[in-house]
Amino acid sequence: MLSFVIPSLVRYPQATLVACVFIFAWLFIPPGALALGPVTLRKEDAVRLLPLALILIFDPRLLAVRWHWIDIPVFVFCLCPFLSGAANQLSWLGSLWESVKEFEYWFVPYLLGRSVFQDGVSQQRLAVSLIVAAACYVPPTVYEILNGPTLTAFVTGREMGGQLRGAFRGITYKPSVFLSSGFVLTMFYVMAALTALGVAWDGRRFFGLKPPHPSPLPETGRWNKKSQCIWMYMAAIVFCIVVVACKSLGSIILLGIGLVVMVACRWTGMRIWLILLAMIAPMYIGLRISGIMSSNHMDLVAKQFVSAERANSLLYRLYAEDIVFQQMKGHWFLGWGDWSSWHKGAKIMSLDGFWLFALTRTGLVSVVAWLAMVTMPILVFASSRRGVRERNSDWIGLAFAVFLALSLLDSMFNYFGDAPQMLLVGSLTGSVLSGTRYVNPRNATS
Repeated sequence: MLSFVIPSLVRYPQATLVACVFIFAWLFIPPGALALGPVTLRKEDAVRLLPLALILIFDPRLLAVRWHWIDIPVFVFCLCPFLSGAANQLSWLGSLWESVKEFEYWFVPYLLGRSVFQDGVSQQRLAVSLIVAAACYVPPTVYEILNGPTLTAFVTGREMGGQLRGAFRGITYKPSVFLSSGFVLTMFYVMAALTALGVAWDGRRFFGLKPPHPSPLPETGRWNKKSQCIWMYMAAIVFCIVVVACKSLGSIILLGIGLVVMVACRWTGMRIWLILLAMIAPMYIGLRISGIMSSNHMDLVAKQFVSAERANSLLYRLYAEDIVFQQMKGHWFLGWGDWSSWHKGAKIMSLDGFWLFALTRTGLVSVVAWLAMVTMPILVFASSRRGVRERNSDWIGLAFAVFLALSLLDSMFNYFGDAPQMLLVGSLTGSVLSGTRYVNPRNATS
C-alpha cells in the first residue's frame, strides 16, 4: 500500500503538508491547553492555526480565494455572536471577542479547505492523507476497545468526562484515544471508510487505470493498479469493522446509510439520494419550529416502530425542544447572546442537538446560516451536470458530500463543527465553484 501512497503524497508537498498536519494534529494532540506566558494554546487552536501558519510562511498564495455569494453563510454564522450580543445589550467587547473565536474555530478550517483543497487533484491528496491517518489510528483504537479510554489520562495525567461517559460496552469499551468522545472517533472512521471507498472507485484516475485526457497527473511508471484499488477496498472494510467493534449504534446506523447512498448513486447514476439525505435535517428543523410536527404526533409514530424505552427517550428530547421553543419568544432571530440565559425561569432539561445550542445562543439567523453553509455545496454538487456513471465522476467528492449529509443528520442529536467537518465543507464549496475537476493549475502543479 505504501508503494503508491508515499509517491503520490510526496509529489504534491504543499497540499499534502497541510492535510497531514491538520489531520494528524487533530488526531494525536491530546486534549488540554498549554500556557505560553500570557497566552493559553488549546488543542483546538493548534489544529487550526498550525497549518494556517505553515501556509503563510511557505506559500501564502494558496490562500488567494475568489469569494462567491455561496461563501456568505459562513461569514454570517461567525458574525452572529457579535450581532446577538449587541441585540441583547451585552458587552460589545465581549461579543466581538466571541465572534473572533468563532472565526478561528469555524472559518479557519473552512478557509483551508476552500483554498487548498478546491480541485480534484488536491482532494485526492486530502483523501489519501485521511486514509493513512485513519490506518495509523487503528492500533491505539484497538487498544482502547480492549482496555478502555485510558490513553488521554496516561499522557496528560487527567481524565475527560466526555470520553468516559458510556464507554463500557459489555466486555469491551467505546474508545476515544485523544478525541473529545467516542462518538467523534467512530464518526471519523465513518468518514475514513466512505473516503476509502471513494478513492477505490476513483481508481481509474487516481491509480492510472484509464486516466482522463489530458491528465494533470505526471507519469511515474506503471504500478499494479488493480491491487492498489483492492488496498483501498480493504482499508474501507477495516474502517467499517472498527466502527462496528466500537459498538456505537448511532455511528453504525449512519455508516450503513452512507454506504447505501453511495452505492445507490453509483448504481442508478442519479444523486437524488444524496439530496434527500441532505434535506432531512433542514426539513426536520423547519417542521419542528413551525409547529407542523408536534411532539405528541411524533411520539405516537415512534411507538409504532421502536420499543417503549426508545420512544420515551425520543419523547424526552422532544419535550426539551418544546421548552426551548417556549423560551425563545422575543429572541427567535438573534437568540439570548450566551449559552445559559435562555432557560431562566424554565425547567432545565438536557439539550441534544447542535442546532438547539445555536438557536438558544445566537438565534434562528445562525441556524439558517449554518444549514445554508453546509447544504448548499452538497446540493450544488448533487445537481451538477456531470453524471455519476461517467469515467471522470467525482467519487471522492461524493464521499465527502455524503459524510457531510450524515453529519447534518447526526447534528440533530449530537455536536457539529469538528475541524475535519469544516475542512470538508470548505473543500466541497471550492470544488463546486471550480465547475470542473482539473482546472486549477496552481494546485495541480504545486
